[in-house]
Amino acid sequence: MHTRTAIKILILPQFRKWNVSSTTLAGGNTALEKYGVLLGGDQLTRVRLDGAKDLRYLSPTPEKRFDHLKPIVCELWHLKQDSLEKLYKTFYKKESAGSEGTLSHLKNVFRHNDVNGKVKSNFRAHSQFINLVFSELVFEQSREVLNLIINLPPNNIQRAKRSTKVLHKENITETILKLFYFGVEEDTDDELFNYMCQLCQWALHFIALDDTASEGDISRVLPNLRQCIPYFFSHSKLSKDLVECSNYIVKCETSSPLTRMRILVGSFVNRRGGIGQNVEADLIQEHFVRHQKELIRELGANKT
Repeated sequence: MHTRTAIKILILPQFRKWNVSSTTLAGGNTALEKYGVLLGGDQLTRVRLDGAKDLRYLSPTPEKRFDHLKPIVCELWHLKQDSLEKLYKTFYKKESAGSEGTLSHLKNVFRHNDVNGKVKSNFRAHSQFINLVFSELVFEQSREVLNLIINLPPNNIQRAKRSTKVLHKENITETILKLFYFGVEEDTDDELFNYMCQLCQWALHFIALDDTASEGDISRVLPNLRQCIPYFFSHSKLSKDLVECSNYIVKCETSSPLTRMRILVGSFVNRRGGIGQNVEADLIQEHFVRHQKELIRELGANKT
């Protein structure tokens, strides 16, 4: 048995006692058995918790089987981080720094020296860089498309009705996004153009994940995860992130409406209030762990 799995088996009974006391105060004596406790974490945490429950599967009582600890899902920030990591593993090659238009070349052009392809060591720098590259590519493509569009907005568009403005905006935006997100209708041998189209598709998907988290938009969580599956599968047929996406989707689709809503709503936290200030729940936990490590480190040597 893995040491950390054994530790979780020892911790779970104490965790249940705390759950009994807290849920009884909040919802009465039957709240724990009726609603259960939703747990989440990265893939390793989910697998170990599921393994700890499986070892108690033949216990005679629901309390000893930890039946109230359900469902156990993978949280979304780790999936977003792994999605960005797969993007850099696919498109960022140090040896391609001399090839114009590649990520490695653009890194030198924009002088982002903190970008090295290791996403987990500096997530913010890598996410900001990919957002910058995507916005510049879309801006450049927009200039080209606007010069080619025949039905440009009229000169007096500022005086037009709001519905007319929205219609012209949607037509232009659709034309631009079709080039990047849906590809081109005819085949092309332009390797740089194909590279940029693929890069923009991956970047647009990552931006969608980031925007969904900041807005706390639970209606886009499952579509985003379904979109993640082919990206992770293209990287590796044995991708652990592919398994976690599928696991999250299956547990949402097969659960009751109440449990489904608890899973989706519990994936985001807004500690500051305001619109667009949501973050993934596991990111808050990561910050808490980091602060605890800094506190322990300040105690000096031989302290754990």
